[in-house]
Amino acid sequence: HYYANTRVAKSKFVQTLIFAIFGQQSESNPVREKVIAQLGLPEEQTATLDVPELTNYLLDARAILRAFPAISLSESELKERLDSGLTESTPRKILRDLLADFKAGEFDSRLAARIAEGMETIPQFITQFFESVDARSKPFWKI
Repeated sequence: HYYANTRVAKSKFVQTLIFAIFGQQSESNPVREKVIAQLGLPEEQTATLDVPELTNYLLDARAILRAFPAISLSESELKERLDSGLTESTPRKILRDLLADFKAGEFDSRLAARIAEGMETIPQFITQFFESVDARSKPFWKI
């Protein structure tokens, strides 16, 4: 999706404010610098996660149990499963395997949203990021 979205973002016909979020290990990744350069992003429109990817925030045992009552693990058992899986797998694979094991569906953005809706608190990084987007986007509002 990056290249299609980049064409829209760089269009002279579309007025938009662009933000980019990078994973924790991307600081030394040349792709990060390429994205920033191609989109002409100022530093205040970029953010680096405190985790490898956004999906890490969904590894919230309580939220998962709220979203999928068919998962028959206790909160502590699920937390242990999620934590132990991170050493050898990605968050997406952990969630894919968990949902498959309990026949709760194929992990996708729709099911990710269900987990996010079950979260009691939004991670501070996410709150701060969207507050920044809100503050910087006000000049674009055409109300």
